[in-house]
Amino acid sequence: MCSHLGECKARQQCFLKQRKPGNFTHPGVAPQGALSAGQLEGLLAVSTSFPKAQCWATAADIARRCRLNPGDVLVFLDSHCEVNRVWLEPLLQAISKNPKMVVCPLIDVIDEMTFEYKASPLVRGIFDWNLQFKWDKVFSYEVEGPDGPSKPIRSPAMAGGLFAINRHYFYEIGQYDKGMNFWGGENVEISLRIWMCGGQLYIIPCSRVGHVVRNQIKRDPDLERAVIENYLRVVHVWMDEHKAHFFNRRPALKFKSYGNVSERVKLRKQLKCKSFQWYLDTIFPELEVSVNFW
Repeated sequence: MCSHLGECKARQQCFLKQRKPGNFTHPGVAPQGALSAGQLEGLLAVSTSFPKAQCWATAADIARRCRLNPGDVLVFLDSHCEVNRVWLEPLLQAISKNPKMVVCPLIDVIDEMTFEYKASPLVRGIFDWNLQFKWDKVFSYEVEGPDGPSKPIRSPAMAGGLFAINRHYFYEIGQYDKGMNFWGGENVEISLRIWMCGGQLYIIPCSRVGHVVRNQIKRDPDLERAVIENYLRVVHVWMDEHKAHFFNRRPALKFKSYGNVSERVKLRKQLKCKSFQWYLDTIFPELEVSVNFW
């Protein structure tokens, strides 16, 4: 990590120059989006002129910004991402075929210290009974057929922060839960809502986006408290009787406050969403099987 702005600028310039055309010679690795000299200079000028990035801290902030978007598709990307070549077109194509399909790129790894870009294998997103997100192997039948490994992968959950969705559908299913704060749990909540309320969630292997992986995150009591409240909102709105499995693992949280969820419960009824048992039976049966292990 860099200690001051000057060092950050120098490392950023080196990082971006490595992504200029002609620098992608490693066999078998998809190259990052190449930048022309003019694009490179413009990006450096913009990025170094605004040392502090603008953050959307709450779901309400995101909803307000999205209303100003005139496009038909909303694309969410974390700030610490680098898009690969032709990353957007596969996402848009999938949504154009089915506006209720929410799609995620395959997330490659960018080392936080060296910025080395490493291609990830085919994976899908899942979570355990603690609502902790994980990457999981893709079943062989998912890559069978003429499309092979380029076939969209059905994913029980998304990592959050990197996905594309039809703008009208985003509002139809209730945007983000405005009662949640910071990050943590919102990815599981929106994943359950998509599947249980008539949508679909897929990872598109032909779309790749690099993501800086932070190995160490400084402890923040406010963040930890918010994550717990976020998890509890997921549990009480979406997991029905199966929330008992969550509390069996985290009994200390059973009587913690989590705010008012009446609007989210009402939304679930309005959308005529299916039960969590349906989600286990149809989308993620491995979770129910693991009840005595995870």
